[in-house]
Amino acid sequence: MTYPLLADVDKKLAEKFGVLNFMGIFKRTTFVISKEQNVIKIFDKVKVAGHAEKVVEYIESLD
Repeated sequence: MTYPLLADVDKKLAEKFGVLNFMGIFKRTTFVISKEQNVIKIFDKVKVAGHAEKVVEYIESLD
């Protein structure tokens, strides 16, 4: 993938975006953020199988 990815190891962004469950564990969520730094798509309830392909397909549809 040639797009920047973010790993939130200290959970600060996860808290702000509301993607921690009641036990403080990440809910699998993917945010697509525009060059203008706006969230333009949220993939929640992510299942690993096939997810990367769905995200790439969405990003490529933006061109």
